[in-house]
Amino acid sequence: MGATGGLTEDRDEEDSLLARARSGDGSAFEQLVELHAPAVYRIVAGHLGETDAEDAAQEVFTRIFLGLKGFKGDARFATWVYRIATNVALTRGKKKRRRLGFENSASPAPEPEAGEPGPHESLARGEQRDAVRRAIEQLPEEFRAVVVLRGIEGLPFEEVARVLGILRPTAESRMARAKERLRTLLGRIMGD
Repeated sequence: MGATGGLTEDRDEEDSLLARARSGDGSAFEQLVELHAPAVYRIVAGHLGETDAEDAAQEVFTRIFLGLKGFKGDARFATWVYRIATNVALTRGKKKRRRLGFENSASPAPEPEAGEPGPHESLARGEQRDAVRRAIEQLPEEFRAVVVLRGIEGLPFEEVARVLGILRPTAESRMARAKERLRTLLGRIMGD
C-alpha cells in the first residue's frame, strides 16, 4: 500500500467517525478527540504556552462537540478543528493580555526531556525553547498563527491558508515576515 492509500484510509476512517459522532455516538466523538488532541494541544500551547493549553484544548473540543451538527464539510474536518483551535487560542491570548495589562505572560520553560545529555546541555536547550516561545508570543497574531500552524504543527501552506481563511501566498508571506521578526526578537531575547 502506498502513502496515498494510507491517507485515504485515514480520511475514510475519520469520515466514518464524524458521521457516527454527528448522529450522537459518544464513542466516535471520543475517538475523534483522541485523533486530534495532540495537534490541538500543540496549536493552543504554541499560542498560549503550556500553562493555559489544557484548558484551551478542553474549550476547543467543547466547541467542536457543540458545533458538530453544523459542520457542513466544506473543508476537511481537521481544517475545521485547527481553525477552532486557532480562534480559541487567539481569543484567550487577547483576554490574557488584557487581564495582565499587556505584560509579558511568560510561563516557565518546559522541563528537559529524560535521556538528554548532561545538565548544562539540558539547561541550554530549555533556555532556547523558552526564548523561542517568548519570541513567538511577541509576534503579531497573524504571524503567530502561521508560525504555530506551519512551523510547529507542520501543516502545508495550502492547509494553513484554509485554516486561517487567507490565500496561500499570504500565508507564505506572513511566514517569511514572521521568520524575520523571530530572528530579531531572538537576538534581543538571547542577548538579555
